[in-house]
Amino acid sequence: MMFEHSYTDFDAFAADAQRWDLRLKQLDSGQFQAGLLQFVAEGVQVSEARFGRTIRQQGNHPHGLRTVVIPAVANFDFEWRGAKIDGDSMMIFPEGGELDALSRSKFHIFTCSFPESLLANVASSLGIANLGEGNSEVVQCRTDRMAKLRRLLREMCTRVGDDYSPLGTAEFAESVSLDLPQLLLQAAANGR
Repeated sequence: MMFEHSYTDFDAFAADAQRWDLRLKQLDSGQFQAGLLQFVAEGVQVSEARFGRTIRQQGNHPHGLRTVVIPAVANFDFEWRGAKIDGDSMMIFPEGGELDALSRSKFHIFTCSFPESLLANVASSLGIANLGEGNSEVVQCRTDRMAKLRRLLREMCTRVGDDYSPLGTAEFAESVSLDLPQLLLQAAANGR
């Protein structure tokens, strides 16, 4: 599955966002611009979102999956569940927790939603703790680890956006179900 759309109408964007159980409210005036790309491969949902205005975001992450938010840029201005977030922070949805965020113009993120069993298997193979262990909602990661994670996500989204055919290849499946969770878990394990 793949979805890609650009928006200049906030109401159309907010209506589409409701399919993902999100409630959005534009807080400033001016021309709205947003872009959304989402794909699913090997049970993993990956999204890339860009907003051009200040937006209050509330809602839930996909049920039964562990969702992580990764800033797509190092220069990042965002509030997540009351905490200021920078470009080297990884945000982890708490089990049963809701999204409550404030994004400003030039907002650009990746979200990854993994089956818990996939993350647990990859964490076990690496000999590190799974994201589900502990109560951390925000992990401050090393800049070099976040840069690698961003690079991989950017490459994946670009490939899918250019031509969705990579979704059916063994190489892409391995990248989504092994490379991506490995980089993410290693970044979180070495963070604070």
